[in-house]
Amino acid sequence: MTRFKCLALVFFILIPLTSWAEVDAIEAQQSLSARFEQAMRLMEQQQWTAAATVFNDLLDQNPQWVEVQNNLAVALLKDGDIDAARQALEQAVTALPAFKTAQKNRQLLYDYLAVNAYDQALGKKSVRDLPALTLLPWQEEKVVERKENDDRENIKQQITKWATAWSAGNIESYFSAYTKKFQPQKNIATSYDEWHSARLFKLKRSDKPVIDIENKRIFLNLEQGEAIAEFVQHYRAKHYADTVIKQLYFVLQEGVWLIQSERVLAQLNP
Repeated sequence: MTRFKCLALVFFILIPLTSWAEVDAIEAQQSLSARFEQAMRLMEQQQWTAAATVFNDLLDQNPQWVEVQNNLAVALLKDGDIDAARQALEQAVTALPAFKTAQKNRQLLYDYLAVNAYDQALGKKSVRDLPALTLLPWQEEKVVERKENDDRENIKQQITKWATAWSAGNIESYFSAYTKKFQPQKNIATSYDEWHSARLFKLKRSDKPVIDIENKRIFLNLEQGEAIAEFVQHYRAKHYADTVIKQLYFVLQEGVWLIQSERVLAQLNP
């Protein structure tokens, strides 16, 4: 048999093998899609336990599937298992690209738990409605190579640098941690310039505080060049002290992670 005939034989043998592999992949994807839609129909029928079972089965195949994690949380909440719903949302915010919806859902659940705790502290027995969480539709997953560890460490270093500059009163270094497109909360300022002026005035007038950061968690979306950092922040100054759960929203600009927005998620006891 000539070399050409050997190569031709190998070529024609490989064609059906490749085709069958592709068929298997398509069928597997269709099976996942069908199971996902089955769970969504169960949600529409208010069969929360059955829907949660299907979502859990899907997670056994891919624990990082954000849409499933998010929707599982909704099913669990509807089924009355609030703590399990909270845990599912904690997992959902680490998966991308749909983590913004999961983040919003988690905040709604946190707010609900906080209000209930406050009612209990006041001795109120009123039953509040469960928060309306958002379901996510089916999306085919995209596999992207990421250097997540390096980026996580870079962001953690940026947080340390930011906190150190704040404590030391190093104004230039402090502001360098922020992008010029920084978006302040509406109750604080309406633009970057307005926020910068007010912040500068406060930093110059106040005593140098002691800022301690612990329990950093980083949620990455490298495809979009964005990340969320959450941590416990201890603030101690001469006349004021507090402890909060802080959230910083980072964007990647020319290879540097910069803060584009910030907010306090919860107030803790100092």
